[in-house]
Amino acid sequence: AAQLQNFIDSSPNPIAIGFGSPGTQGYLSMLEEALNIVNAQAVLTLPAKWHREIKSKNIFPVEYAPHDWLYSRVKVAVHHGGAGTTSASLHAGIPTITMPLAIDQFFWGEQIYKIGVGPKPIPQRGLSVEKLANAIQESLHNNDMRAKAKTISVRLNAEDGIQAAVRVMRDTV
Repeated sequence: AAQLQNFIDSSPNPIAIGFGSPGTQGYLSMLEEALNIVNAQAVLTLPAKWHREIKSKNIFPVEYAPHDWLYSRVKVAVHHGGAGTTSASLHAGIPTITMPLAIDQFFWGEQIYKIGVGPKPIPQRGLSVEKLANAIQESLHNNDMRAKAKTISVRLNAEDGIQAAVRVMRDTV
Protein backbone atom coordinates (compact mmCIF):
# COMPACT_ATOMS: atom_id res chain seq x y z
CA ALA A 1 0.00 0.00 0.00
CA ALA A 2 2.89 2.38 0.72
CA GLN A 3 4.38 1.76 -2.75
CA LEU A 4 1.00 2.48 -4.34
CA GLN A 5 0.60 5.73 -2.36
CA ASN A 6 4.16 6.76 -3.34
CA PHE A 7 3.38 6.11 -7.02
CA ILE A 8 0.24 8.28 -6.81
CA ASP A 9 1.98 11.05 -4.82
CA SER A 10 4.91 11.24 -7.26
CA SER A 11 2.70 11.25 -10.37
CA PRO A 12 1.90 14.59 -12.04
CA ASN A 13 -1.30 13.14 -13.58
CA PRO A 14 -2.42 10.04 -11.65
CA ILE A 15 -5.44 8.21 -13.07
CA ALA A 16 -7.11 4.89 -12.28
CA ILE A 17 -7.85 2.33 -14.98
CA GLY A 18 -9.92 -0.81 -14.56
CA PHE A 19 -11.82 -2.83 -17.16
CA GLY A 20 -13.89 -4.91 -14.74
CA SER A 21 -13.94 -8.68 -14.78
CA PRO A 22 -12.99 -9.22 -18.46
CA GLY A 23 -9.60 -7.66 -17.74
CA THR A 24 -7.30 -5.95 -20.21
CA GLN A 25 -6.37 -8.70 -22.67
CA GLY A 26 -4.86 -7.12 -25.73
CA TYR A 27 -5.14 -3.56 -24.43
CA LEU A 28 -1.88 -3.28 -22.49
CA SER A 29 0.36 -1.86 -25.24
CA MET A 30 -2.43 0.58 -26.19
CA LEU A 31 -2.69 1.79 -22.59
CA GLU A 32 1.09 2.18 -22.30
CA GLU A 33 1.26 4.22 -25.50
CA ALA A 34 -1.72 6.46 -24.62
CA LEU A 35 -0.30 7.19 -21.14
CA ASN A 36 3.05 8.04 -22.70
CA ILE A 37 1.48 10.50 -25.16
CA VAL A 38 -0.38 12.45 -22.47
CA ASN A 39 2.18 12.08 -19.64
CA ALA A 40 -0.30 10.35 -17.33
CA GLN A 41 0.41 7.64 -14.78
CA ALA A 42 -2.12 4.89 -14.14
CA VAL A 43 -2.97 2.62 -11.29
CA LEU A 44 -4.17 -0.35 -13.35
CA THR A 45 -6.41 -2.95 -11.77
CA LEU A 46 -5.83 -6.33 -13.37
CA PRO A 47 -5.26 -9.97 -12.36
CA ALA A 48 -1.83 -10.64 -10.83
CA LYS A 49 -0.94 -13.15 -13.57
CA TRP A 50 -0.57 -10.22 -16.04
CA HIS A 51 1.46 -7.88 -13.80
CA ARG A 52 4.77 -9.17 -15.21
CA GLU A 53 3.74 -8.15 -18.74
CA ILE A 54 3.77 -4.46 -17.83
CA LYS A 55 6.88 -2.72 -19.14
CA SER A 56 5.87 0.92 -18.60
CA LYS A 57 6.97 3.00 -15.60
CA ASN A 58 3.68 4.88 -16.09
CA ILE A 59 1.64 1.89 -14.89
CA PHE A 60 1.35 0.59 -11.33
CA PRO A 61 -0.52 -2.74 -11.43
CA VAL A 62 -2.75 -3.78 -8.54
CA GLU A 63 -5.01 -6.78 -8.27
CA TYR A 64 -7.53 -4.85 -6.19
CA ALA A 65 -7.98 -1.41 -4.64
CA PRO A 66 -11.29 -0.17 -3.21
CA HIS A 67 -12.80 2.31 -5.70
CA ASP A 68 -13.70 4.89 -3.06
CA TRP A 69 -10.12 4.88 -1.72
CA LEU A 70 -8.44 4.91 -5.13
CA TYR A 71 -10.74 7.40 -6.89
CA SER A 72 -10.34 9.94 -4.07
CA ARG A 73 -6.57 9.98 -4.79
CA VAL A 74 -6.47 10.28 -8.60
CA LYS A 75 -7.53 12.92 -11.14
CA VAL A 76 -9.49 10.72 -13.59
CA ALA A 77 -11.22 7.32 -13.49
CA VAL A 78 -11.19 5.10 -16.58
CA HIS A 79 -13.47 2.07 -16.39
CA HIS A 80 -16.00 -0.12 -18.20
CA GLY A 81 -18.96 1.92 -16.97
CA GLY A 82 -20.63 -0.57 -14.66
CA ALA A 83 -23.10 0.83 -12.11
CA GLY A 84 -20.71 0.38 -9.15
CA THR A 85 -17.64 1.99 -10.71
CA THR A 86 -19.76 4.78 -12.19
CA SER A 87 -21.26 5.53 -8.78
CA ALA A 88 -17.80 5.48 -7.17
CA SER A 89 -16.27 7.89 -9.70
CA LEU A 90 -19.26 10.26 -9.47
CA HIS A 91 -19.03 10.25 -5.66
CA ALA A 92 -15.27 10.93 -5.89
CA GLY A 93 -15.91 14.04 -7.99
CA ILE A 94 -13.46 13.27 -10.79
CA PRO A 95 -13.97 13.09 -14.56
CA THR A 96 -14.83 9.61 -15.81
CA ILE A 97 -13.90 7.93 -19.07
CA THR A 98 -16.12 4.94 -19.81
CA MET A 99 -15.13 2.06 -22.08
CA PRO A 100 -18.31 0.00 -22.22
CA LEU A 101 -18.33 -3.62 -23.30
CA ALA A 102 -21.83 -4.92 -22.53
CA ILE A 103 -25.24 -4.56 -20.89
CA ASP A 104 -25.86 -1.37 -18.84
CA GLN A 105 -22.34 -0.05 -19.36
CA PHE A 106 -23.34 1.81 -22.54
CA PHE A 107 -26.22 3.48 -20.67
CA TRP A 108 -24.01 4.67 -17.80
CA GLY A 109 -21.34 5.87 -20.23
CA GLU A 110 -23.93 8.00 -22.05
CA GLN A 111 -25.18 9.46 -18.73
CA ILE A 112 -21.62 10.44 -17.76
CA TYR A 113 -21.24 12.19 -21.12
CA LYS A 114 -24.68 13.87 -21.02
CA ILE A 115 -24.11 15.44 -17.60
CA GLY A 116 -20.69 16.69 -18.71
CA VAL A 117 -18.45 14.80 -16.29
CA GLY A 118 -16.67 12.72 -18.93
CA PRO A 119 -15.96 12.49 -22.64
CA LYS A 120 -18.03 10.46 -25.09
CA PRO A 121 -17.83 6.74 -24.18
CA ILE A 122 -15.27 4.65 -26.09
CA PRO A 123 -16.67 1.16 -26.71
CA GLN A 124 -13.94 -1.39 -25.97
CA ARG A 125 -14.36 -2.89 -29.44
CA GLY A 126 -13.41 0.50 -30.92
CA LEU A 127 -10.63 1.38 -28.50
CA SER A 128 -7.51 2.97 -30.01
CA VAL A 129 -4.44 4.75 -28.67
CA GLU A 130 -5.62 8.04 -30.18
CA LYS A 131 -9.15 7.84 -28.73
CA LEU A 132 -7.88 6.93 -25.27
CA ALA A 133 -5.12 9.57 -25.28
CA ASN A 134 -7.60 12.27 -26.39
CA ALA A 135 -10.12 11.24 -23.70
CA ILE A 136 -7.46 11.26 -20.95
CA GLN A 137 -6.12 14.62 -22.15
CA GLU A 138 -9.61 16.14 -22.15
CA SER A 139 -10.49 14.70 -18.74
CA LEU A 140 -7.28 15.98 -17.16
CA HIS A 141 -7.43 19.48 -18.61
CA ASN A 142 -11.09 20.42 -19.22
CA ASN A 143 -11.82 22.72 -16.27
CA ASP A 144 -15.57 22.77 -16.94
CA MET A 145 -15.72 18.95 -16.82
CA ARG A 146 -13.66 18.88 -13.60
CA ALA A 147 -15.92 21.52 -11.99
CA LYS A 148 -19.10 19.64 -12.96
CA ALA A 149 -17.65 16.42 -11.50
CA LYS A 150 -16.96 18.21 -8.18
CA THR A 151 -20.48 19.70 -8.10
CA ILE A 152 -22.11 16.32 -8.70
CA SER A 153 -19.93 14.75 -6.02
CA VAL A 154 -21.03 17.36 -3.46
CA ARG A 155 -24.70 16.76 -4.32
CA LEU A 156 -24.39 12.97 -4.22
CA ASN A 157 -22.48 12.96 -0.95
CA ALA A 158 -25.12 15.22 0.64
CA GLU A 159 -27.91 12.78 -0.27
CA ASP A 160 -29.15 10.23 2.23
CA GLY A 161 -29.97 7.46 -0.22
CA ILE A 162 -31.13 4.97 2.40
CA GLN A 163 -33.59 7.46 3.95
CA ALA A 164 -34.92 8.32 0.48
CA ALA A 165 -35.43 4.62 -0.31
CA VAL A 166 -37.20 4.03 3.01
CA ARG A 167 -39.55 6.98 2.30
CA VAL A 168 -40.37 5.63 -1.20
CA MET A 169 -41.06 2.14 0.17
CA ARG A 170 -43.16 3.49 3.04
CA ASP A 171 -45.22 5.66 0.67
CA THR A 172 -45.95 2.78 -1.73
CA VAL A 173 -47.14 0.30 0.92
